[in-house]
Amino acid sequence: MTSLYRIQEGCFALPETFLDRTVNIFVPSGNERATPSLNIFRDTLRPDENLTTYIDRQIALMKKKT
Repeated sequence: MTSLYRIQEGCFALPETFLDRTVNIFVPSGNERATPSLNIFRDTLRPDENLTTYIDRQIALMKKKT
């Protein structure tokens, strides 16, 4: 079975087993390397998570990658 997925640029069908991991990045025009930028990631909380524990987990993951 599929679900119709709509985005600003169009729409398409995806299997229901697909998860949305959308990333939106906004930067000042004319200088993509300038700060600040705004990054928005779509994710799902784990069953035992709340927002605070999710943020803590994400910070720990970022520290591992730096």
